[in-house]
Amino acid sequence: MYRLRLTAAIIAALAILASTAGAKDRGEGPQFDFLPQNGDLVFQTSKSQLGPALEIATGSVITHVGVILIDSDTVFVYEAVGPVRRMPLERWIGFGVERMFCVKRLKNADEVLTPDALKKMHKVYSKLEGRDYDVRFEWSDDRLYCSELIYKMYRKGADIELGRIEKFGDLKLDDPLVQFWIDMYFPEGPNLDEKVVSPVSIFSDTLLVSIYSSY
Repeated sequence: MYRLRLTAAIIAALAILASTAGAKDRGEGPQFDFLPQNGDLVFQTSKSQLGPALEIATGSVITHVGVILIDSDTVFVYEAVGPVRRMPLERWIGFGVERMFCVKRLKNADEVLTPDALKKMHKVYSKLEGRDYDVRFEWSDDRLYCSELIYKMYRKGADIELGRIEKFGDLKLDDPLVQFWIDMYFPEGPNLDEKVVSPVSIFSDTLLVSIYSSY
């Protein structure tokens, strides 16, 4: 009886090993609680030092956004954090507070995110890759912040406007913490008429539908 049990245990262990090896041979990557698609938007609460001030200024815990583009079966998040870069989704998740994140998708993604549109979006990113983070939230391409990159990738690549263009002065700037950062980065005072697009304005866009959230 003992030998039978030992033999069964060995067979079970070999089966598990064979299954694991087979998965590796098939190139299966990390498993997520949703099925990623090109163009999906991923949102999280940033762990950066500037994060709490952004929460106050924009009135939302959604302070960072990236876009998913899949390359050679790897799910990458394209983002502007300093520098503009791409990162595998499983790593990107760990940069959010408590690993929480949300996923949203265009309601008509299958129709408008054609191979040509996705190629153009990637081309827009390629021209901006490596550029520094824009702590002054200016609209030029010299430096970029997260939602600015996403807005421009979608606008220039797929001819889709996501989010709401506001003025810097429309944000909540009178909080002491926000004022601390303004005094640090705008010694001459900010341009209150500067165009800005916030992560939460993209998150709230009615063109998008929620796919997944761990909040």
